Amino acid sequence: MRTLLFTGKGGVGKTTVAAATATRLARWGRKTLVVSTDPAHSLADTLATPLDGEPREVAADLYAVQVDARALTDGAWRTLRDALRSVLTGLGVEALDAEELTVLPGVDELLALTEVRALADAGPWDTVVVDCGPTAETSRLLALPEAVAGYLSRTAGRGPAGMLDRLAAHVDDLRRWLTDTEATAVRLVLTPERVVLAETRRLLTSLTLRGIAVDGLVVNRMMPTGGLSWGPAASWLRAR
Repeated sequence: MRTLLFTGKGGVGKTTVAAATATRLARWGRKTLVVSTDPAHSLADTLATPLDGEPREVAADLYAVQVDARALTDGAWRTLRDALRSVLTGLGVEALDAEELTVLPGVDELLALTEVRALADAGPWDTVVVDCGPTAETSRLLALPEAVAGYLSRTAGRGPAGMLDRLAAHVDDLRRWLTDTEATAVRLVLTPERVVLAETRRLLTSLTLRGIAVDGLVVNRMMPTGGLSWGPAASWLRAR
């Protein structure tokens, strides 16, 4: 099973490219799940199908789901945080210190990534296509396992070892999954514009430094030559 994460600057067409990739894979007979983690969900509009947090079949061999990171944060993390705070207070940790220890940076992104991994493992998918948020959000999302690992190492010995050890092991598993080039890859969607190119270059560098594979760049809104792509408008767009 392979996971492909699509991202790019807002407005470059990453959702459309992710949906098109998933659709093509399904038409080739590969059971495919397309997942949106973008806070501004537009996957349902692209597929013209209502979506929620449960995978829904939208075509033969094609399933889709929208991950609501805020709902995950309000549910699962709140329960874990409250339990952790109670344990810390019971161990004699001051209330303010306990509150600090249970405020984990990037919880929304961490839970979204966790949900993608859970969905990938739970189904009979050949490929999971992920429509990530815009570049800045995705950079934070993919940096989270490394950042959280550092946070947990700083808090080691200040809280209940069992709970923190389990969280650290989970974060380490996410980091291994993201850096497994056989299982996971990122595809960057861009348009041929100076600002977009600069942002894409920065993200490419960041991902490379973290050991996360980028196996493709999709340059959108290009006008092909020949065929029906002729006339003044096509010539102007092609030259631009």
